[in-house]
Amino acid sequence: MEFIVHNENNLSQYENLLWGDRVVGRASAMLLVKFKAKAIYGKIVSTSAKAFLEGKIPIEYEILVPFIKGREGRGICPMERLVEDTLDIEEGFKRLKEFLKV
Repeated sequence: MEFIVHNENNLSQYENLLWGDRVVGRASAMLLVKFKAKAIYGKIVSTSAKAFLEGKIPIEYEILVPFIKGREGRGICPMERLVEDTLDIEEGFKRLKEFLKV
């Protein structure tokens, strides 16, 4: 998130990167669309991340889950909750930026 915020005006030089992560939820999916990743691999991917990425960025995964859990292991991750009601990348980015105070 910090990298994207600090390089927001120069993201085009990083386009087409292949991205891998252990967990990919809708919040990170939004950031990766903004980042213009070429393809994504996630060990664990939420159904909302998969649906959001459909037609935007190819994604491969090992485990598909209904939602990403918060760090405490109960309930939905706070980052996911922030963006669950929007499909707008810029709105999601704004919410995440405010939440993380970046």
